[in-house]
Amino acid sequence: MDKLCKTARGLDVFFRVLFWLAVAMGAVMLIADIAVLAGAGLNGGEGLQWLVTLDVNGTAYSIADAAADGLPGVFITLSVLFVLSLAFGLCVIHVIRQLLRPMKEGRPFESAVSRSLRRLGWLAIAYGVLEAVVAAIAQFVLTQALNVTDAAALDVGYDLSWLLLAVLLFLFSYIFRYGEELQRQVDETL
Repeated sequence: MDKLCKTARGLDVFFRVLFWLAVAMGAVMLIADIAVLAGAGLNGGEGLQWLVTLDVNGTAYSIADAAADGLPGVFITLSVLFVLSLAFGLCVIHVIRQLLRPMKEGRPFESAVSRSLRRLGWLAIAYGVLEAVVAAIAQFVLTQALNVTDAAALDVGYDLSWLLLAVLLFLFSYIFRYGEELQRQVDETL
């Protein structure tokens, strides 16, 4: 049991540091967005051209001349998608820390553990949907802003591994809920 507590404490410290690093990264991204957009506003969007030059499968794509005026909008859209993804990651880290809280105290079969596992299962499903939406929006925005003749070159594939992760998390949630019931029966017997 001591090893469980020690591991849970170490993981909690790791996720706490990761949480604050992500918050700091979001703050730096916000400051960089403001600085880049302020600089782009001064010279008609040309300051953003270095941000949207891609090399995909050996082919370089650069900003279309017609889309140079709309580039700040593209940058803002991609920044909003990044912030949404970051907020989702912070939510996941928060739920993981809730999961670890009873384990740090040596109580792995408390109701908070199965509840947190169930929340993580739902978050895995939400991640799959969010990933598909973000990829579709980013692909649409980039194909509109870049000089792309072959839109299939920027095609984003979809991964369904999040569904397996969600099923496993729900399964673990049920296992821990059964462990709670057994723990309660043992406590009542004593």
